[in-house]
Amino acid sequence: MDVRVVLLILATTITATGSQKIYASRNPLAVGSSVTLFSQDIVKTGTWIFDNNLIVFIVTGSGIIADSWKDRVTFNSTSSSLTITSVKLEDSGEYTLTAINTFTAKLTLSVQVPISNVSLTASNTDLVEFNNTAVLTCSVLNGTSLSYVWLKGSSEVAAGAGVQLSDGGATLTMVGVTRYEEGSYRCNVSNGVSDAISPPVHLNINYGPSNTTMTITPMRSAYITGSNITLSCSAESKPPAGVQWMFNGVKLNHFGPELQLEMVAENKSGNYKCILHNTVTSRFTSKSGMIRILTPIVAVVVNPTGGPPILHEQYMLHCEVTGYVGNIQWSRNGQPITADNTTVIDMTNRTLLLKPVQLSDNGDSCEASSPVSNMTSHPYTVEVNLTGTAEHFYWMKNGELLHEDNRTVFYMDNKIVTFNPLELNDTGLYQCMALNPFWNKTSPSYMLLMNYGPETPMIDGPAFAEEGHSAIFTCSAKSVPPSHYSWWFNGSSVANSSVFTTDPLSFNMSGEYTCMAYNNVTENNSTNSKMLTVIEAITSVMIRITTVPINSDVFTLTCDVSGPYDMIYWMKDNMHLNMTNSTANPLSSYHIKNNMLYFTPVNRVDDGTYECVATNQAGQHKSPTYVLLVNYGPLNVMISGPDKAKVGSSVSLTCSAETRPDCDFHWFFNNPLLPNVEVGPVITFSVTKENEGIYACRARNPVTNMEAFQYKTFNVIGHASALHFHSRGVLMLMGVFALSFPVLFN
Repeated sequence: MDVRVVLLILATTITATGSQKIYASRNPLAVGSSVTLFSQDIVKTGTWIFDNNLIVFIVTGSGIIADSWKDRVTFNSTSSSLTITSVKLEDSGEYTLTAINTFTAKLTLSVQVPISNVSLTASNTDLVEFNNTAVLTCSVLNGTSLSYVWLKGSSEVAAGAGVQLSDGGATLTMVGVTRYEEGSYRCNVSNGVSDAISPPVHLNINYGPSNTTMTITPMRSAYITGSNITLSCSAESKPPAGVQWMFNGVKLNHFGPELQLEMVAENKSGNYKCILHNTVTSRFTSKSGMIRILTPIVAVVVNPTGGPPILHEQYMLHCEVTGYVGNIQWSRNGQPITADNTTVIDMTNRTLLLKPVQLSDNGDSCEASSPVSNMTSHPYTVEVNLTGTAEHFYWMKNGELLHEDNRTVFYMDNKIVTFNPLELNDTGLYQCMALNPFWNKTSPSYMLLMNYGPETPMIDGPAFAEEGHSAIFTCSAKSVPPSHYSWWFNGSSVANSSVFTTDPLSFNMSGEYTCMAYNNVTENNSTNSKMLTVIEAITSVMIRITTVPINSDVFTLTCDVSGPYDMIYWMKDNMHLNMTNSTANPLSSYHIKNNMLYFTPVNRVDDGTYECVATNQAGQHKSPTYVLLVNYGPLNVMISGPDKAKVGSSVSLTCSAETRPDCDFHWFFNNPLLPNVEVGPVITFSVTKENEGIYACRARNPVTNMEAFQYKTFNVIGHASALHFHSRGVLMLMGVFALSFPVLFN
């Protein structure tokens, strides 16, 4: 009976039943391997069928194998199993085992090409945090039914916020990379019969500077003149940030993480700031610190005021201090002197009044102290005099006889000298000498100091400041000796220094801040005020992107501002972005609407470093920089290499294109409908007669998703071409390539 007739009869008598199944010795399996299909039930009469084509006809337990399968199929009549050797991709499909009037069972077999030559490419491996997008593409030379798993180190990378998988998992895109994406990436490709891992590609993420700190060594509330001070600044940054220093708002010609202050003087007191700059990320940050430098006390002398001490009369001593004074304490014979009915100490502690002077008032001294030093005078010997009559009086200055002039006048028989007006050059050591025919007496020296002031203070500080920030006010007044300063707000004392830094501001801290300068010697004071208004703070300014910039597409930068602002403007390459179309680059087209910068469309001339600046009454707030690199291409695809060569020589053809990021390159030979013969920009082969023909290079940009082709005819020298391409034939074949692979232009 003809097999086809038997099958027709069988088709009318089969009854499908129950739960019988077909099992495979392996599934899926690799091309070229063998597989055995079997069931737990023995079939005496039935068929093995593949996709409606007969493989084996089973009758009385024996199998008749179809001609098209005879060289690859073995049937086991004992177990009714079917063994297929050297399987092909075309052997994938549905296999059916039918037992007449008993059951029908089915199995889908998957034949796959083993995976080989897995490679990984990146659009860019040197990236800037928050600015750049990383695109990694996994390529496989051979393999079917591919499944991709991405690895960073030993951890799996999954899709999520900012992480996208496309092309069936073959492309990994990370938008706005952060420092935590730095590392080595690999792709693991599998298909059930094999797997392979690509060589690693390392992503280097540049970031910072951030988390800036300033250290001052040694750490003091105040420093003595002549001290050595070291200021150090550091921040998290890759590559390491450059550092420049500022003093009281003026840039210093000093660069580096440390600033050494040696043998400091008082004029080095003030605000020190370090500015850190990462040249790769184009970002800045800063940190400030205050340093207070005081002159040490170098001399403390007790001088009398007025005439010589006379028993039972008032006598005044004055504590003269050279250097900065914080406090003065009087003592007698090592014991502190306290005010009582016979001893008066003024509010500055500089003057001690004895009322009256006693013979026991001897050995008085004063101790002066400051945050950086202290010193005690030598005990002053009070030589108590009895009253007597003098006939002549003389005055001396600095050991020389003092003479009258138009400003210096003697009164009451030379007992009184008057300076009108008193000038700075009148400063000096003065003594008076009393004489009669029997004795003479010279007074102790009196140091006359020209004291004045304070004049009206000058206040430096902001008129507006943000909530949560601190405001710094500096007060100065002309005064000798230097004045002491105090700050007042709403009638309450808030500081006792020339520089006042507020606590973090709140709205109820708006108002009038008053500085009072006080001269301990003249006992005069002077005040001035400044108004401060506290406004709501701008806490963050960031540039946000939602799409990848592709040449000739619409692209938008959004300035996200946290907090109220008066206006927003944009900067490109540290210059205000020009919104005047007449002066802008004719290839550029952009406009601002609300807080968004629109490029309509974006072009390569728009490449640059962008910042958005939000302003309020307190100042400006700049966003971190965003580096715009417009992706484009491929353009101007070229194949370089020889047009011909001798048999046996080695030839390399190189494909190149203008593009950002780098393209993926695939090569085809003669027939564009066949799989590509090589991946990568260079194809190398040893010349044989079979190598003669047309080579096509396809360049594909993984970000713009554009591709372009270039072609090159290669001839073998000394070989009669079997192709015999006339010029028209070459053009026709090129046309076949063009029809098979459309070329995209931008």
